[in-house]
Amino acid sequence: MNSGSIWYLLWALQGFWIDVKEGKMRVSPNIPKEWRKQFISPIVTGDFWGRLEWQEEVGESSANIICNITLDKDFSLKSLILKGFKDYTLSEFYIKSYNVNDVEVKEYKWDYDEVIFHFKEKLELVAGEPLTIKDKLDKIST
Repeated sequence: MNSGSIWYLLWALQGFWIDVKEGKMRVSPNIPKEWRKQFISPIVTGDFWGRLEWQEEVGESSANIICNITLDKDFSLKSLILKGFKDYTLSEFYIKSYNVNDVEVKEYKWDYDEVIFHFKEKLELVAGEPLTIKDKLDKIST
């Protein structure tokens, strides 16, 4: 892949963005409906290589997401931004494989919906050890 534009296509599909200095990472895949049950993609940046596994199931009353992120280098994560859905609100979440003492979760609605996890203490991601986040969003009754 010699053309730099191919990487932008990959990042657009993944909805991937990272700010190493600030410790922020965003994953919000823009993928076809057929891929939502299981989307596996490499993570390629100037700083990291890694793997993204995304599962998304949206129903009438709730949406479930499982996100696995594995990086080839250690990374200090302060904020993780995941895809949300219009008219859904976060009802529960689970972070696997890492001890998380205190996390503040916000939902941000702008041009798109997101769920933002702000870690009170940096979450030290270890190279090769996946971070798994499972979240459930419930449909808002109107």
